[in-house]
Amino acid sequence: MNTIKRHLINTLSALATHLLLLLLVQSAWAGRTADRLFQMGDDAAENASANITVGSGAGNVFPSHTLDSAGQPGAGNFQDLLVVGDPKYVNTSARPHADANDLGIRFDGVDDYLEALRLGQPSTSEPAVTGVDGLAPEDYSGINNRGLQFWANPDPAGNGNVQALVQDTEQHGVRISAAGTWIMRYNNVDVDSGVGVEFGEWSHLMLVRPSGAAGGSQLYLNGVAIAARGGGYNGGDERPLTVGANTGDGSPVFPGTADFYTGIIDDLELFVLGTSTATQTDYGTFDLGSDNPVAVELLSGFVAGDINGDGVVNGDGTGLAASDDITAYLDNWLFENRVNGILTGDVNTRQHGDFDFDGIVDLDDWQVLRMTHPNGAGLNLGALLNARGVPEPCALTLWLGVSAAFLHLLRLREH
Repeated sequence: MNTIKRHLINTLSALATHLLLLLLVQSAWAGRTADRLFQMGDDAAENASANITVGSGAGNVFPSHTLDSAGQPGAGNFQDLLVVGDPKYVNTSARPHADANDLGIRFDGVDDYLEALRLGQPSTSEPAVTGVDGLAPEDYSGINNRGLQFWANPDPAGNGNVQALVQDTEQHGVRISAAGTWIMRYNNVDVDSGVGVEFGEWSHLMLVRPSGAAGGSQLYLNGVAIAARGGGYNGGDERPLTVGANTGDGSPVFPGTADFYTGIIDDLELFVLGTSTATQTDYGTFDLGSDNPVAVELLSGFVAGDINGDGVVNGDGTGLAASDDITAYLDNWLFENRVNGILTGDVNTRQHGDFDFDGIVDLDDWQVLRMTHPNGAGLNLGALLNARGVPEPCALTLWLGVSAAFLHLLRLREH
């Protein structure tokens, strides 16, 4: 083997090691940063109770508002929602993940809504540009990725109407079509999921732009991806954050003139993702398995590298998929999930072996399985695929160059 060829192989092997380490490190960073958290009556400072008008609790520290709980007490950096109309607090103890005394907010579909300054593109938001209530601005420099999530119980009385549940400008929102299907708003475009709304039932909605224009935006219903759209969005959109109605266009149409929502909304969170360019502040990377409460619950029986949900990572590819994770992986090799043509991972793809939720079962996922398998150093994906008559992918040699010593080192780092 000549010197140039040997150097190339060593370089590629080092690159494989670096990429695997990067994948594992990124998983450790997963976790969004909440910019705002609206508990819809459960913040003690709101003094709320069922059946009274939102924001009217005696002693509410900010009357006519429902409070943001993501700020710092005493620092003045909360961003509360202004109450318009006569929305009411209601008991939401029947909601999944709720306690006996939890409250939410019911909207009448006529003139009720909530309003606040938008988050929008985080780098151009008020917290980043001017600060809030005299505080120094947040360092959201270069931060363009963000998301929101909440619980909703749409009332059957609203079925047949276009409804806006949450809209953070016209660039990011969750809506219901006149046909009774869930709609994702991204970059001023409605993407109809075609998935019917279960009126009168609780649903968890998560809308996230996790990785720039390449991945675009995805809408999750109870942990399952139902709509997606690629591309960037208009970061200069200054329309407000609204809950329960349209955002308007500022001139001459203002918020709360159309698309009123009939039903209950609870626990709305707006979050940011990424690393700032000024101070390198890390606001986290999106990980559905830890950031989405429904996904956390549905995948609670799975450990890292476990595909079949039996709580252990084992097998050699000769057993049944129900008890052999290698067989389960091979059965799902190159499985992919596309939503509106975009590769998108969710709770279903995770159970196919898509450990990184990127929508495809590939070499990245194999490395997670190999690292967590008790006999990972002896696993050879190329041989396993060949035994099934599947050609080795061209990049496989590169990835399988990661040595048993490196896998052992990674395990030591976990302790």
